[in-house]
Amino acid sequence: MSEASQAPRAELAGSLKDELRLHRRIAVPIVATFLVELGMWYTDTIIVGRLGTTPLAAVGLLGGLFWELLFVGFAVLSITGVFMGNGYGSGDAGLVQRAFRHGLWLVTLFALPLMAFGWIMADLLALTGQDPGVITEGRIYIHAVLWSALPTLWFGVMRNLVTALSRPAIVTVIAIAMLPVNAGMTWWFVFGGLGLPAMGVAGAGWATTITTWLSFAALTLWVARVRTYRLYRPFADLMVMDAAMWKRIFRLGLPVAGVRLIEGSSYQVVMILMGLFGASALAAHHVVSAIAGFSTTLVIAIAHASIVRVSQEIGGGQPASALRAGWVAMAVALCLATPVALFLWLAPDGAAFIFLDIDDPQNAATLALVGVLGLIAAPLILLEAVHIVAARSLRGRQDTWIPMWISAAGAWIIAFPIAVVLAFPIDLGPAGLWWGMVAGLVVSAALLTRRWARGPSMMPPGP
Repeated sequence: MSEASQAPRAELAGSLKDELRLHRRIAVPIVATFLVELGMWYTDTIIVGRLGTTPLAAVGLLGGLFWELLFVGFAVLSITGVFMGNGYGSGDAGLVQRAFRHGLWLVTLFALPLMAFGWIMADLLALTGQDPGVITEGRIYIHAVLWSALPTLWFGVMRNLVTALSRPAIVTVIAIAMLPVNAGMTWWFVFGGLGLPAMGVAGAGWATTITTWLSFAALTLWVARVRTYRLYRPFADLMVMDAAMWKRIFRLGLPVAGVRLIEGSSYQVVMILMGLFGASALAAHHVVSAIAGFSTTLVIAIAHASIVRVSQEIGGGQPASALRAGWVAMAVALCLATPVALFLWLAPDGAAFIFLDIDDPQNAATLALVGVLGLIAAPLILLEAVHIVAARSLRGRQDTWIPMWISAAGAWIIAFPIAVVLAFPIDLGPAGLWWGMVAGLVVSAALLTRRWARGPSMMPPGP
Protein backbone atom coordinates (compact mmCIF):
# COMPACT_ATOMS: atom_id res chain seq x y z
CA MET A 1 0.00 0.00 0.00
CA SER A 2 1.38 3.45 -0.93
CA GLU A 3 2.18 6.19 1.51
CA ALA A 4 -0.52 8.39 0.04
CA SER A 5 -3.22 5.76 0.44
CA GLN A 6 -2.26 5.23 4.08
CA ALA A 7 -2.47 8.90 4.99
CA PRO A 8 -5.58 10.23 6.74
CA ARG A 9 -7.71 12.73 4.86
CA ALA A 10 -9.19 16.00 6.05
CA GLU A 11 -12.89 16.01 6.92
CA LEU A 12 -14.77 17.98 4.26
CA ALA A 13 -17.90 20.12 4.64
CA GLY A 14 -21.20 18.96 3.16
CA SER A 15 -23.25 21.88 4.50
CA LEU A 16 -23.03 25.31 6.09
CA LYS A 17 -23.37 23.68 9.51
CA ASP A 18 -20.40 21.42 8.72
CA GLU A 19 -18.37 24.39 7.55
CA LEU A 20 -19.06 26.37 10.72
CA ARG A 21 -17.97 23.39 12.82
CA LEU A 22 -14.79 22.73 10.81
CA HIS A 23 -13.95 26.42 10.64
CA ARG A 24 -14.39 26.73 14.40
CA ARG A 25 -12.13 23.73 15.01
CA ILE A 26 -9.26 25.43 13.16
CA ALA A 27 -10.01 29.10 13.81
CA VAL A 28 -10.48 29.10 17.59
CA PRO A 29 -6.95 27.84 18.43
CA ILE A 30 -5.45 30.12 15.77
CA VAL A 31 -7.30 33.17 17.11
CA ALA A 32 -6.24 32.31 20.66
CA THR A 33 -2.64 31.92 19.55
CA PHE A 34 -2.59 35.18 17.62
CA LEU A 35 -4.14 37.03 20.55
CA VAL A 36 -1.51 35.70 22.92
CA GLU A 37 1.25 36.67 20.50
CA LEU A 38 -0.34 40.11 20.14
CA GLY A 39 -0.40 40.28 23.92
CA MET A 40 3.38 39.84 23.91
CA TRP A 41 3.72 42.71 21.47
CA TYR A 42 1.35 44.88 23.52
CA THR A 43 3.37 44.06 26.63
CA ASP A 44 6.55 45.22 24.92
CA THR A 45 4.85 48.38 23.65
CA ILE A 46 3.30 49.27 27.00
CA ILE A 47 6.57 48.73 28.86
CA VAL A 48 8.59 50.69 26.30
CA GLY A 49 5.92 53.42 26.40
CA ARG A 50 6.83 53.98 30.06
CA LEU A 51 10.22 55.17 28.79
CA GLY A 52 8.62 58.06 26.87
CA THR A 53 7.46 59.17 23.43
CA THR A 54 10.81 58.86 21.64
CA PRO A 55 11.52 55.22 22.63
CA LEU A 56 7.92 54.30 21.75
CA ALA A 57 8.24 55.98 18.35
CA ALA A 58 11.60 54.26 17.78
CA VAL A 59 10.27 50.77 18.47
CA GLY A 60 7.23 51.53 16.33
CA LEU A 61 9.31 52.71 13.36
CA LEU A 62 12.28 50.32 13.36
CA GLY A 63 10.40 47.37 14.79
CA GLY A 64 7.51 47.94 12.39
CA LEU A 65 9.81 47.94 9.38
CA PHE A 66 11.64 44.81 10.54
CA TRP A 67 8.46 42.84 11.23
CA GLU A 68 6.94 44.00 7.95
CA LEU A 69 9.88 42.45 6.09
CA LEU A 70 9.58 39.34 8.24
CA PHE A 71 5.94 39.05 7.21
CA VAL A 72 7.03 38.90 3.57
CA GLY A 73 8.66 35.59 4.48
CA PHE A 74 5.48 34.46 6.20
CA ALA A 75 3.48 35.40 3.10
CA VAL A 76 5.55 33.18 0.79
CA LEU A 77 5.57 30.51 3.46
CA SER A 78 1.77 30.45 3.44
CA ILE A 79 1.92 28.82 0.00
CA THR A 80 3.63 25.79 1.53
CA GLY A 81 0.75 25.75 4.01
CA VAL A 82 -1.67 25.62 1.06
CA PHE A 83 0.19 22.60 -0.32
CA MET A 84 0.09 20.92 3.10
CA GLY A 85 -3.66 21.55 3.24
CA ASN A 86 -4.07 20.13 -0.27
CA GLY A 87 -2.07 17.07 0.77
CA TYR A 88 -4.18 16.52 3.88
CA GLY A 89 -7.38 17.04 1.90
CA SER A 90 -6.36 14.42 -0.68
CA GLY A 91 -4.58 12.03 1.71
CA ASP A 92 -1.16 12.64 0.11
CA ALA A 93 1.40 12.40 2.95
CA GLY A 94 4.29 12.86 0.51
CA LEU A 95 3.01 16.29 -0.56
CA VAL A 96 2.71 17.36 3.08
CA GLN A 97 6.28 16.23 3.81
CA ARG A 98 7.79 17.91 0.73
CA ALA A 99 5.99 21.18 1.39
CA PHE A 100 7.19 21.20 5.00
CA ARG A 101 10.81 20.44 4.07
CA HIS A 102 10.96 23.10 1.40
CA GLY A 103 9.30 25.58 3.75
CA LEU A 104 12.19 25.18 6.18
CA TRP A 105 14.73 25.88 3.46
CA LEU A 106 12.70 28.76 2.07
CA VAL A 107 12.58 30.73 5.31
CA THR A 108 16.23 29.98 6.14
CA LEU A 109 17.36 31.46 2.83
CA PHE A 110 15.08 34.43 3.41
CA ALA A 111 16.08 35.16 7.03
CA LEU A 112 19.83 35.49 6.53
CA PRO A 113 19.79 38.51 4.18
CA LEU A 114 16.94 39.99 6.21
CA MET A 115 19.13 39.95 9.32
CA ALA A 116 21.98 41.60 7.40
CA PHE A 117 19.61 44.32 6.20
CA GLY A 118 18.22 44.79 9.70
CA TRP A 119 21.71 45.60 10.98
CA ILE A 120 21.97 48.70 8.72
CA MET A 121 18.27 49.63 8.70
CA ALA A 122 18.62 52.52 11.15
CA ASP A 123 21.44 54.07 9.12
CA LEU A 124 19.30 53.97 5.99
CA LEU A 125 16.31 55.50 7.77
CA ALA A 126 18.54 58.31 9.05
CA LEU A 127 18.77 59.47 5.42
CA THR A 128 14.99 60.12 5.33
CA GLY A 129 15.04 63.00 7.82
CA GLN A 130 13.73 61.14 10.86
CA ASP A 131 14.18 62.44 14.40
CA PRO A 132 17.80 61.64 15.46
CA GLY A 133 16.63 60.43 18.87
CA VAL A 134 14.21 57.99 17.22
CA ILE A 135 17.00 56.66 15.00
CA THR A 136 19.39 56.22 17.93
CA GLU A 137 16.88 54.33 20.08
CA GLY A 138 15.65 52.34 17.08
CA ARG A 139 19.16 51.17 16.20
CA ILE A 140 19.62 49.81 19.72
CA TYR A 141 16.31 47.95 19.56
CA ILE A 142 16.70 46.45 16.10
CA HIS A 143 20.22 45.14 16.81
CA ALA A 144 18.71 43.04 19.60
CA VAL A 145 15.46 41.88 18.04
CA LEU A 146 16.82 40.85 14.62
CA TRP A 147 18.24 37.64 16.16
CA SER A 148 14.65 36.43 16.49
CA ALA A 149 14.19 36.23 12.69
CA LEU A 150 15.29 32.61 12.16
CA PRO A 151 13.36 31.00 15.04
CA THR A 152 10.27 33.08 14.22
CA LEU A 153 10.20 31.83 10.63
CA TRP A 154 11.06 28.24 11.53
CA PHE A 155 8.26 28.32 14.09
CA GLY A 156 5.98 29.53 11.28
CA VAL A 157 6.81 26.47 9.15
CA MET A 158 5.84 24.10 11.96
CA ARG A 159 2.76 26.13 12.78
CA ASN A 160 1.67 25.73 9.15
CA LEU A 161 2.12 21.97 9.47
CA VAL A 162 0.05 21.48 12.63
CA THR A 163 -2.60 23.89 11.32
CA ALA A 164 -2.85 22.24 7.88
CA LEU A 165 -3.44 18.93 9.70
CA SER A 166 -6.24 20.61 11.73
CA ARG A 167 -4.28 20.31 15.01
CA PRO A 168 -3.26 23.89 15.88
CA ALA A 169 -4.04 23.71 19.63
CA ILE A 170 -0.43 22.98 20.62
CA VAL A 171 0.65 26.36 19.22
CA THR A 172 -1.89 28.03 21.52
CA VAL A 173 -0.54 26.15 24.52
CA ILE A 174 3.03 27.22 23.75
CA ALA A 175 2.01 30.84 23.18
CA ILE A 176 0.10 30.99 26.48
CA ALA A 177 3.08 29.52 28.33
CA MET A 178 5.43 32.08 26.78
CA LEU A 179 3.25 35.14 27.53
CA PRO A 180 4.25 35.56 31.19
CA VAL A 181 7.82 34.59 30.36
CA ASN A 182 8.02 37.37 27.77
CA ALA A 183 6.34 39.93 30.03
CA GLY A 184 8.63 39.17 32.95
CA MET A 185 11.80 39.24 30.89
CA THR A 186 10.80 42.43 29.09
CA TRP A 187 10.18 44.33 32.33
CA TRP A 188 13.35 42.94 33.93
CA PHE A 189 15.56 43.63 30.92
CA VAL A 190 14.15 47.11 30.22
CA PHE A 191 14.25 48.46 33.78
CA GLY A 192 16.86 46.16 35.34
CA GLY A 193 16.95 44.58 38.77
CA LEU A 194 18.31 41.53 40.60
CA GLY A 195 21.82 42.48 39.56
CA LEU A 196 20.97 43.19 35.90
CA PRO A 197 21.44 46.82 34.72
CA ALA A 198 18.57 48.57 32.93
CA MET A 199 18.86 47.92 29.18
CA GLY A 200 16.10 50.25 27.89
CA VAL A 201 14.73 49.45 24.46
CA ALA A 202 17.44 46.85 23.90
CA GLY A 203 15.93 44.83 26.74
CA ALA A 204 12.61 44.58 24.91
CA GLY A 205 14.42 43.30 21.82
CA TRP A 206 16.43 40.68 23.71
CA ALA A 207 13.34 39.48 25.60
CA THR A 208 11.55 38.94 22.29
CA THR A 209 14.52 37.05 20.86
CA ILE A 210 14.84 34.71 23.83
CA THR A 211 11.09 34.02 23.97
CA THR A 212 11.04 33.24 20.26
CA TRP A 213 13.86 30.70 20.55
CA LEU A 214 12.08 29.01 23.48
CA SER A 215 8.82 28.79 21.50
CA PHE A 216 10.57 27.32 18.49
CA ALA A 217 12.34 24.70 20.63
CA ALA A 218 9.07 23.66 22.29
CA LEU A 219 7.15 23.22 19.01
CA THR A 220 10.07 21.38 17.38
CA LEU A 221 10.14 18.91 20.25
CA TRP A 222 6.38 18.38 19.98
CA VAL A 223 6.40 17.74 16.23
CA ALA A 224 9.40 15.42 16.53
CA ARG A 225 7.94 13.28 19.34
CA VAL A 226 4.15 13.09 18.78
CA ARG A 227 2.99 10.00 16.88
CA THR A 228 0.46 11.93 14.76
CA TYR A 229 3.26 13.50 12.72
CA ARG A 230 5.42 10.41 12.23
CA LEU A 231 3.55 9.36 9.08
CA TYR A 232 4.57 12.67 7.48
CA ARG A 233 8.28 12.25 8.40
CA PRO A 234 8.71 16.04 8.76
CA PHE A 235 12.45 16.00 9.46
CA ALA A 236 13.39 13.26 6.99
CA ASP A 237 15.37 13.92 3.81
CA LEU A 238 16.06 17.54 4.75
CA MET A 239 18.86 17.78 2.19
CA VAL A 240 16.75 16.40 -0.69
CA MET A 241 15.55 19.14 -3.06
CA ASP A 242 12.57 18.77 -5.39
CA ALA A 243 12.76 21.02 -8.46
CA ALA A 244 9.04 20.65 -9.17
CA MET A 245 8.15 21.74 -5.64
CA TRP A 246 10.43 24.77 -5.86
CA LYS A 247 8.78 25.70 -9.15
CA ARG A 248 5.32 25.49 -7.57
CA ILE A 249 6.41 27.52 -4.55
CA PHE A 250 7.93 30.31 -6.60
CA ARG A 251 5.17 30.38 -9.23
CA LEU A 252 2.54 30.93 -6.56
CA GLY A 253 4.67 32.39 -3.78
CA LEU A 254 6.34 35.25 -5.63
CA PRO A 255 3.09 37.13 -6.24
CA VAL A 256 2.15 36.51 -2.60
CA ALA A 257 5.46 38.08 -1.57
CA GLY A 258 4.68 40.87 -4.02
CA VAL A 259 1.36 41.51 -2.33
CA ARG A 260 3.00 41.73 1.07
CA LEU A 261 5.75 44.01 -0.22
CA ILE A 262 3.24 46.22 -1.99
CA GLU A 263 0.90 46.53 0.96
CA GLY A 264 3.63 46.60 3.58
CA SER A 265 5.83 49.09 1.76
CA SER A 266 2.93 51.49 1.28
CA TYR A 267 2.15 51.33 4.98
CA GLN A 268 5.78 51.76 5.94
CA VAL A 269 6.19 54.72 3.57
CA VAL A 270 3.17 56.30 5.25
CA MET A 271 4.87 55.72 8.61
CA ILE A 272 8.10 57.31 7.34
CA LEU A 273 6.10 60.29 6.05
CA MET A 274 4.39 60.45 9.42
CA GLY A 275 7.83 60.81 10.99
CA LEU A 276 8.27 64.06 9.06
CA PHE A 277 5.57 65.57 11.29
CA GLY A 278 7.66 64.78 14.39
CA ALA A 279 7.98 62.19 17.14
CA SER A 280 4.52 62.99 18.55
CA ALA A 281 2.83 62.24 15.22
CA LEU A 282 4.83 59.03 14.87
CA ALA A 283 3.91 57.94 18.40
CA ALA A 284 0.22 58.70 17.81
CA HIS A 285 0.33 56.71 14.59
CA HIS A 286 1.88 53.82 16.51
CA VAL A 287 -0.76 53.95 19.26
CA VAL A 288 -3.74 53.92 16.88
CA SER A 289 -2.07 51.27 14.73
CA ALA A 290 -1.61 49.16 17.85
CA ILE A 291 -5.35 49.24 18.62
CA ALA A 292 -6.25 48.65 14.97
CA GLY A 293 -3.69 45.86 15.07
CA PHE A 294 -5.91 44.02 17.54
CA SER A 295 -8.57 43.79 14.84
CA THR A 296 -5.98 42.97 12.18
CA THR A 297 -4.66 40.12 14.32
CA LEU A 298 -8.13 38.63 14.73
CA VAL A 299 -8.84 38.99 11.01
CA ILE A 300 -5.51 37.48 9.93
CA ALA A 301 -6.17 34.54 12.24
CA ILE A 302 -9.56 33.97 10.60
CA ALA A 303 -8.01 34.44 7.16
CA HIS A 304 -5.33 31.89 8.03
CA ALA A 305 -8.09 29.44 8.92
CA SER A 306 -9.74 30.29 5.61
CA ILE A 307 -6.56 29.37 3.70
CA VAL A 308 -6.56 25.99 5.45
CA ARG A 309 -10.25 25.28 4.91
CA VAL A 310 -10.24 26.43 1.27
CA SER A 311 -7.11 24.42 0.46
CA GLN A 312 -8.51 21.31 2.18
CA GLU A 313 -11.77 21.53 0.20
CA ILE A 314 -9.88 22.09 -3.05
CA GLY A 315 -7.63 19.13 -2.25
CA GLY A 316 -10.75 17.06 -1.61
CA GLY A 317 -12.24 18.05 -4.97
CA GLN A 318 -15.01 20.34 -3.65
CA PRO A 319 -14.51 23.86 -5.12
CA ALA A 320 -18.08 24.94 -4.30
CA SER A 321 -17.50 24.08 -0.64
CA ALA A 322 -14.24 26.03 -0.80
CA LEU A 323 -16.22 29.08 -1.97
CA ARG A 324 -18.58 28.72 0.98
CA ALA A 325 -15.61 28.44 3.36
CA GLY A 326 -14.30 31.80 2.17
CA TRP A 327 -17.64 33.54 2.69
CA VAL A 328 -17.94 32.11 6.19
CA ALA A 329 -14.47 33.41 7.04
CA MET A 330 -15.31 36.88 5.73
CA ALA A 331 -18.50 37.07 7.81
CA VAL A 332 -16.69 35.95 10.95
CA ALA A 333 -13.89 38.46 10.35
CA LEU A 334 -16.32 41.35 10.03
CA CYS A 335 -18.09 40.31 13.23
CA LEU A 336 -14.77 40.37 15.09
CA ALA A 337 -13.52 43.63 13.56
CA THR A 338 -16.69 45.66 14.18
CA PRO A 339 -16.29 46.10 17.99
CA VAL A 340 -12.71 47.38 17.55
CA ALA A 341 -13.86 49.83 14.87
CA LEU A 342 -16.65 51.07 17.15
CA PHE A 343 -14.21 51.52 20.03
CA LEU A 344 -11.94 53.77 17.96
CA TRP A 345 -14.94 55.61 16.53
CA LEU A 346 -16.69 56.27 19.84
CA ALA A 347 -13.76 56.49 22.27
CA PRO A 348 -10.51 57.14 20.38
CA ASP A 349 -8.91 58.77 23.43
CA GLY A 350 -9.24 55.49 25.29
CA ALA A 351 -6.52 54.01 23.09
CA ALA A 352 -3.94 56.48 24.32
CA PHE A 353 -4.51 55.59 27.98
CA ILE A 354 -3.19 52.10 27.34
CA PHE A 355 0.19 53.10 25.96
CA LEU A 356 1.03 56.56 27.26
CA ASP A 357 1.20 58.42 30.55
CA ILE A 358 -1.73 60.81 30.09
CA ASP A 359 -0.56 62.99 32.98
CA ASP A 360 2.77 63.76 31.34
CA PRO A 361 2.46 67.17 29.59
CA GLN A 362 5.07 66.08 27.04
CA ASN A 363 2.51 63.60 25.66
CA ALA A 364 -0.24 66.23 25.13
CA ALA A 365 0.31 66.61 21.37
CA THR A 366 0.38 62.84 20.92
CA LEU A 367 -2.87 62.40 22.86
CA ALA A 368 -4.66 65.02 20.75
CA LEU A 369 -3.60 63.39 17.49
CA VAL A 370 -4.63 59.93 18.70
CA GLY A 371 -8.20 61.21 18.89
CA VAL A 372 -8.11 62.43 15.28
CA LEU A 373 -6.54 59.30 13.81
CA GLY A 374 -8.82 57.01 15.80
CA LEU A 375 -11.90 58.33 13.98
CA ILE A 376 -10.34 57.58 10.59
CA ALA A 377 -9.19 54.13 11.70
CA ALA A 378 -12.77 52.90 12.21
CA PRO A 379 -13.75 52.55 8.51
CA LEU A 380 -10.21 51.44 7.69
CA ILE A 381 -10.54 48.46 10.05
CA LEU A 382 -13.70 47.15 8.38
CA LEU A 383 -12.33 47.58 4.86
CA GLU A 384 -9.11 45.86 5.88
CA ALA A 385 -11.06 42.87 7.23
CA VAL A 386 -12.72 42.29 3.87
CA HIS A 387 -9.46 42.84 1.99
CA ILE A 388 -7.42 40.43 4.13
CA VAL A 389 -9.89 37.54 4.08
CA ALA A 390 -10.67 37.86 0.37
CA ALA A 391 -6.97 37.92 -0.55
CA ARG A 392 -6.09 34.90 1.57
CA SER A 393 -9.12 32.91 0.50
CA LEU A 394 -8.00 33.44 -3.09
CA ARG A 395 -4.55 32.27 -2.04
CA GLY A 396 -6.11 29.07 -0.68
CA ARG A 397 -7.31 28.20 -4.19
CA GLN A 398 -3.89 29.12 -5.63
CA ASP A 399 -5.09 32.36 -7.23
CA THR A 400 -2.25 34.81 -6.54
CA TRP A 401 -1.19 36.82 -9.59
CA ILE A 402 -4.29 38.96 -10.23
CA PRO A 403 -4.76 39.65 -6.48
CA MET A 404 -1.20 40.98 -6.45
CA TRP A 405 -2.02 43.55 -9.13
CA ILE A 406 -5.26 44.49 -7.39
CA SER A 407 -3.34 45.14 -4.18
CA ALA A 408 -0.74 47.15 -6.11
CA ALA A 409 -3.43 49.36 -7.62
CA GLY A 410 -5.10 49.96 -4.28
CA ALA A 411 -1.89 50.71 -2.39
CA TRP A 412 0.16 52.73 -4.86
CA ILE A 413 -2.11 54.02 -7.64
CA ILE A 414 -4.95 55.01 -5.28
CA ALA A 415 -3.79 55.21 -1.64
CA PHE A 416 -0.31 56.74 -1.89
CA PRO A 417 -1.02 59.69 -4.22
CA ILE A 418 -4.19 60.60 -2.32
CA ALA A 419 -2.36 60.36 1.01
CA VAL A 420 0.46 62.65 -0.14
CA VAL A 421 -1.88 65.24 -1.65
CA LEU A 422 -4.14 65.33 1.40
CA ALA A 423 -1.26 65.44 3.88
CA PHE A 424 0.93 68.07 2.23
CA PRO A 425 -0.60 70.34 -0.47
CA ILE A 426 -4.06 70.28 1.15
CA ASP A 427 -2.36 70.40 4.56
CA LEU A 428 -4.42 67.81 6.42
CA GLY A 429 -1.21 66.52 7.96
CA PRO A 430 -1.20 63.06 9.57
CA ALA A 431 -4.95 62.68 9.07
CA GLY A 432 -4.48 63.05 5.31
CA LEU A 433 -2.08 60.11 5.27
CA TRP A 434 -4.68 57.89 6.94
CA TRP A 435 -7.51 59.00 4.62
CA GLY A 436 -5.33 57.98 1.69
CA MET A 437 -5.04 54.45 3.13
CA VAL A 438 -8.82 54.29 3.47
CA ALA A 439 -9.28 55.25 -0.18
CA GLY A 440 -6.93 52.52 -1.35
CA LEU A 441 -8.69 49.85 0.71
CA VAL A 442 -12.09 50.81 -0.74
CA VAL A 443 -10.82 49.90 -4.20
CA SER A 444 -8.82 46.77 -3.37
CA ALA A 445 -11.42 45.28 -1.00
CA ALA A 446 -14.16 45.70 -3.60
CA LEU A 447 -12.13 44.16 -6.44
CA LEU A 448 -10.85 41.21 -4.38
CA THR A 449 -14.34 40.42 -3.09
CA ARG A 450 -15.72 40.50 -6.62
CA ARG A 451 -13.01 38.09 -7.78
CA TRP A 452 -13.75 35.70 -4.92
CA ALA A 453 -17.49 35.88 -5.68
CA ARG A 454 -16.87 34.57 -9.19
CA GLY A 455 -16.17 31.27 -7.48
CA PRO A 456 -14.92 27.99 -8.97
CA SER A 457 -14.85 29.46 -12.47
CA MET A 458 -11.80 31.49 -11.36
CA MET A 459 -9.82 28.41 -10.30
CA PRO A 460 -6.41 28.54 -11.99
CA PRO A 461 -5.09 25.46 -13.77
CA GLY A 462 -3.17 23.05 -11.52
CA PRO A 463 0.62 23.28 -11.25
